[in-house]
Amino acid sequence: MDGVPYVTQMPVMPGQEFVYEFTAEPYGTHFYHCHWGTLLHMQSGMYGSFIIEDPDDPIKKSFPYEREYTLAYSAHDSNFIRNELNAMLERMKERMYLMKNGRFNKERFATFNTKKEFVEAVNNGYLPPYVTNRRSLDELPRPNWFTVNGKSYPMTPNLYIKEDENIRVRLINAGTEEHYLHLHGHDFWLVCNYGIPLKQPQQMNTLRLSPGKTLDIIIEGKNRGIWTFHDHDTRRVTNNGLYPGGNLLALVYEDMPAEEAELNMMANKMGLPSLPIVALDE
Repeated sequence: MDGVPYVTQMPVMPGQEFVYEFTAEPYGTHFYHCHWGTLLHMQSGMYGSFIIEDPDDPIKKSFPYEREYTLAYSAHDSNFIRNELNAMLERMKERMYLMKNGRFNKERFATFNTKKEFVEAVNNGYLPPYVTNRRSLDELPRPNWFTVNGKSYPMTPNLYIKEDENIRVRLINAGTEEHYLHLHGHDFWLVCNYGIPLKQPQQMNTLRLSPGKTLDIIIEGKNRGIWTFHDHDTRRVTNNGLYPGGNLLALVYEDMPAEEAELNMMANKMGLPSLPIVALDE
């Protein structure tokens, strides 16, 4: 039940359903995504986390924790998405007209029963949909928005922790860009790679999260405060070119004294009236 349309199964069309059955393994952090129009649909948010748990959790034995967070990173080209969806709507109008008039055939739908059938159609003058003169755009996406769980800073989620607490953070790259995630004020433990527990956890403060990759880290509550967790490629910490934004969030100690939790504490030390809660540009 691999699920790839026109490769290992037929697609699930409007009004249809297909039930996938499988054994829940292997253990660890994984993710799922749409395989129809993948380039467009994944940018449009058709993905999610897929966590397979073990009652005898090997990570919890080494680093006892009670709370965990899952962060799914992605990158979006809003102009590409808009243009592709508009072109798709136009193609849908054309196909509905052809279907109504009995002219919607395999070549129009770009699907063939065999490779031989496809080659014969090309030899007879058929133009595949990826030929330049049938494409709506001639460029691949160039992301201008970057998200964590579908949100860009300042709407990204906080990671909450307490002194002497361990938290587990599951990191998923569901996009097309590499991310170099860096935590201020702490080293963390890399404990899982693609869901597989590491025999020797690695201590670090920056890691590389490639497209399709998942990593699990343990953060130890050893340095009370509010700390930034961000992409060290600061092009990914922007909203349509403006910094700060994108893949930026905070590690927040819930049990800080009230005076330490005040955002204006640093402004007071600097003799300033206040600091902005959200800066829209540097």
